[in-house]
Amino acid sequence: MPDLPVRSAVLFKTHFWDDFVARRFAALQPRCPGSDLWIFVDETNGPLGELPHDKVFRSTENDMLALGLPEQPGVSLNWYNADYPLLAFHAAHPGYEFFIMIEFDAVVQRDLDSLAEEALQRRLDLIAFPGGQTIDEWGWTFTLDGLWRRDEMRNQLLCVSGFSERAAGHLLKARRELAARGELQHWPFCEGFVPTALAVAGFTLENLGSFGATDCYEWWPPYHERELPDLAAQSFIHPVLIGQRYVTSLLHFPNVAERYVNDPASRWKLDLEPPEIVLPAVMAALERNRPG
Repeated sequence: MPDLPVRSAVLFKTHFWDDFVARRFAALQPRCPGSDLWIFVDETNGPLGELPHDKVFRSTENDMLALGLPEQPGVSLNWYNADYPLLAFHAAHPGYEFFIMIEFDAVVQRDLDSLAEEALQRRLDLIAFPGGQTIDEWGWTFTLDGLWRRDEMRNQLLCVSGFSERAAGHLLKARRELAARGELQHWPFCEGFVPTALAVAGFTLENLGSFGATDCYEWWPPYHERELPDLAAQSFIHPVLIGQRYVTSLLHFPNVAERYVNDPASRWKLDLEPPEIVLPAVMAALERNRPG
C-alpha cells in the first residue's frame, strides 16, 4: 500500500539555536511523526549555520518585504507579525492542507497529527487561544481601530496555533490589500489581525483549549524548564524559558522584584536560576522601578 501524502506541516519557530532550543525541538519531534516537521529560522540578525534537521526554512525580514508586506521601522517584523512566518512558508510550500506553528518557548504535550486530522475533518481554519483581556482592555486594540468595529474584533494568542491552507492564503491576501492602501496610521498587531480578519470573512475558528489543557498557557508568567515534570497534565504550556530570558520575563512587572526582597515565600520562581543571574537582574529592576 502506498504511503498516504503528508497533509500537515508543523513549524517550530526560532531566531536562535542553543542547547535549550535544541531540547525543546527534540521534545516536539515525537508529537508529530506523521507531519512534516520544519524548523523556521528568522535569520534577520545573521545566519545560524547548520542545524540538526533535514527540513529548515530560513527567512529574513527582506523576504517578508518581497512578499509585498510593508516595512515597519523600529519593530521586529516576525515578532509583531507572528503570522508572517506562516505566510512566507505557505508561499514557498503550498502543498500542505494544514499548518501548526509553535514558538520555541511553547511546549506541546499532546499528539499533533491527530489535532491536524481533526481540524481537517471539521474544516477548522484557525485554532488559537483567546486572549485574557477584553477588546476594550487589550493594549493593542488601537492598531485595529478604523479597520473593524469593536464588536467584530478578537484577540488570540498565536504561540501555538493551527491554520488551514485556506486561512493562510486569505491572510496573505488581506495583508497585501492593507499594505496597498498605504494610509494606515497603525499596522494591525497580529494577535488581533489574524483572528479578526478570519472571523469577519466567515472562516471557522476554534479554541485551542478544545484540544487539551491550557491552564498554563498565557503570555505571562513564564515557567522554568525545570517545572515541566510537574506539568505533565498540561497539553499546552507557554512561555517556558531558562536563564536570563526566564529571569527577565519574570521581572516584567514591577512588584515581582519588590516581592523577591520583602517576601521570602515568593522567591522560589526566581530561585530556580542561580544567584549570579537573579540578583543583578533584581537590583536592576528595583532601580528601574524606583519612583521619580
